Amino acid sequence: MSTVNNIELKVNLRKNNNEKSDQFGKYYAELERKRTLSLKGLAKHISDHGSIFTRDVIEGVLSKLTQCVPELLSQGVPVKLDGLGTFYPTAENKNGGLESIEAAKNMSPETQVEGIRIRFQAEGSDLDNITSKAFKEKCSLDL
Repeated sequence: MSTVNNIELKVNLRKNNNEKSDQFGKYYAELERKRTLSLKGLAKHISDHGSIFTRDVIEGVLSKLTQCVPELLSQGVPVKLDGLGTFYPTAENKNGGLESIEAAKNMSPETQVEGIRIRFQAEGSDLDNITSKAFKEKCSLDL
């Protein structure tokens, strides 16, 4: 992956104003976020990159993807999109966990599980490495 048209990723400095923090008064880099791209916008972007498929076909595939990925995750099946990464489910526990395995005998999943989170692990293979430091090298930063 390379940057298209060398569009810069804007970096702003944010001051920590939390007086209770030991980092109070220090400045931290914060990325400027642009408006979120919709599914239709992403489909158009893909089709504009010389795809043989029209925007509506791409939009249909992406729409089906947004239905199938949550379905599979709800069944405990991680989904890997090669070159991007893996989506996987994790449990958010209530009350900080159980004291012992014996305590699990008297509980139901509904009483222990607060929620199910969808996590994402970026691709880290040599060819498609988009983990934090490798991805930074692919960005053009501007302060």
